[in-house]
Amino acid sequence: MEAVCGTLELKGWSKSFESWNAGGSDYYVLNLDEGEHLSAASGLSSVILRPTEDLPLEGIDAFKADADHACVLGEYQHAKPYVPSSPFEQYPIGLNGDPVPRGSGLRVNAIAGSRDALVLVNARSM
Repeated sequence: MEAVCGTLELKGWSKSFESWNAGGSDYYVLNLDEGEHLSAASGLSSVILRPTEDLPLEGIDAFKADADHACVLGEYQHAKPYVPSSPFEQYPIGLNGDPVPRGSGLRVNAIAGSRDALVLVNARSM
């Protein structure tokens, strides 16, 4: 599990690689604060937030209604190869001609306004 802080941003679907990776509907991105990084995915300046049973999309929506800055505790998941469900389906392809992988991001277990508050939220949920 990793904890990172940054600014929450709700993004709508678009024909972009980021939107494709997110799953093709509205999604949240955490734009990382300066000096923040994910050890599992170094070099990223932002990360897609993946809702979980612990914190569904509605929980992130509710938090965003009160604050733009957040600290998130979660586990990074890497993109997985995409397998088209139909030969007529549209999807982006990579330079090798295969579908672009999707699904990477931070699986969110807890969210709070500060790193200290995040520790308290996580401790209560255990």
